[in-house]
Amino acid sequence: MLQQRWFWPGVLLALLVALAGAWALSPSLREWASSLFGQAQARSPEITASGFLEAETIRLAPEVGGRIVEIAVAEGEEVTAGQILVRLDDRIARAQVAMAEAGLEVAQARLALARAGACAEDIRRAEALLAQAEALRDGAYQAWQDARALLANPQDLEARIAQLEAQVHAQRALLDQAVALKDLAEGAYNQYRAAMGQWESIPEPLRPPLSPDVHGVLYAYWQAWAGVNAAGAAYDGARETLGLLYQMRKNPLALRAQVNAAEAQYRAAEAAVDMARAQLEGLRAGATAEEIAALEAQVQQARAQVEGARVALDKLTLTAPAGGVILELAAHEGELALPGVPLLTLADLEEVRLTVYVPENRLGQVQVGQRVEVRVDSFPDRVFLGRVASIATQAEFTPRNIQTAEERVNMVFAVRVLIPNPDRALKPGILADARILIGE
Repeated sequence: MLQQRWFWPGVLLALLVALAGAWALSPSLREWASSLFGQAQARSPEITASGFLEAETIRLAPEVGGRIVEIAVAEGEEVTAGQILVRLDDRIARAQVAMAEAGLEVAQARLALARAGACAEDIRRAEALLAQAEALRDGAYQAWQDARALLANPQDLEARIAQLEAQVHAQRALLDQAVALKDLAEGAYNQYRAAMGQWESIPEPLRPPLSPDVHGVLYAYWQAWAGVNAAGAAYDGARETLGLLYQMRKNPLALRAQVNAAEAQYRAAEAAVDMARAQLEGLRAGATAEEIAALEAQVQQARAQVEGARVALDKLTLTAPAGGVILELAAHEGELALPGVPLLTLADLEEVRLTVYVPENRLGQVQVGQRVEVRVDSFPDRVFLGRVASIATQAEFTPRNIQTAEERVNMVFAVRVLIPNPDRALKPGILADARILIGE
């Protein structure tokens, strides 16, 4: 009885071993089983496969080099089209834009004056504005030179502060005196206007001749205003310089920054002088048709320089060309960015793609435009609909990261599926299961 009990299990085990050996040694047996499996698949109303989601990536690099002052995004962050991603140091570029705009204003002022012509009152007003601009420029230049001297000899700071305090008081007194003279000239000017009104009301044949001193009142009025403007500019310049010295005494490390700031103010004041002088010269000289044409050309040239400077400034800010997610940041704030070297990688998630592999015996059931259902583990209850976008024209072995070792020896065709992703739920790198629906 004991021998009979162990007989049938032993026979069954021997049969299993024999079948396994036959399977391993007989290619025809494996082909027969594979053919049966392929026929069963061919009768299926769908084709299932898996793959990893991918997205269109954009590597963003600056067109010009510069120091990175701000990285406004982080890896994994979603961005919208036009959003600022990276800023490079743009201080020099902004100064160049300001200089180009000042040059354009000068060119436009010259052209406007040439076209309009000038009267005596306009010329006097331009002379007063030029005097004021020159006073501001001189004050700014002195402030710059004082800052440079203090940077070279910081021990002279206290002496310079005492000197500037006395100068501020003196300039205030001069300003008060100029205002008083202006008030007197303004009273005379008002009387002049009243007298001129009465004179113009007299019938022209009966008008008495005007005294030469009448026109001198108008000139004295504008000269008085010019004096006030010049004195005010000198007073403001002295006060500003004194304020800078106070700041330097409070923060000695800011001397270099103050020198740069003072130089920038001087350059701006010098540009204002150039513009005021151009206005005055244009009023005095007038212009011919040829000169006006030349001035128009200068305006166009200055406008082109402004546009060029603004384009150069815009290149120092990287923005997102499309909505998506930041996949990689390859730089840090404070580093030097080089032209053409990518700083970050952006993935466009409006549409993702999935590459699956279809066996050779089922390739005839797949067509471009065919509907595909896609599922991912992140959203188990949701079906994403896509379409077959392309089918490979050449067979290949199944990629190693897709199927098992046994299936990698089979010949397959790559099928690319595009999946709309308006809510950006699907992310690159997610494993997805696809069902290619036959006959749809």
